[in-house]
Amino acid sequence: MPNGKGFAGEIVTVKAGYARNYLVPQKIAFYATEDNIAKYANLAATAEASQVKDEEVKDSSNERKAYDLLRKYLKLKEVR
Repeated sequence: MPNGKGFAGEIVTVKAGYARNYLVPQKIAFYATEDNIAKYANLAATAEASQVKDEEVKDSSNERKAYDLLRKYLKLKEVR
């Protein structure tokens, strides 16, 4: 990614001061040492799986809202 922006699990290059003073203390990023690379190798896969699960929850939540709205609408209708 250009300008040092990346996603979870990616290795990107940023300026040393930015990493040292902001990213590492905030635990947003880690130095790309061999140990850290091995430790966080599956981070991207885990993040992707989590994102898919969140999308499924949102979909079911939207379906539930639509169901409730339809139920309320039909409850007010009279059948003859």
